[in-house]
Amino acid sequence: MHPVQVLLIVPAVGLMREYGHEVASVAILTPYKAQLALLRSTFAGQHSKAALANVEFATVDGFQVCWFFLMLT
Repeated sequence: MHPVQVLLIVPAVGLMREYGHEVASVAILTPYKAQLALLRSTFAGQHSKAALANVEFATVDGFQVCWFFLMLT
């Protein structure tokens, strides 16, 4: 994932809420640990802890299958 992709993914959760769609749970998957760290730190800088409570960040190989309202890869 290129850093520009991170900048596109991060606002997605906020935009969904802004347009009236409550996001109960979100999974954001990436193939690399470095990208995972970038996603987490970028989200933490732009969203409150409460907003992050329903967001799971994981690598593709470390992801455990669950039901999510929105999955971004």
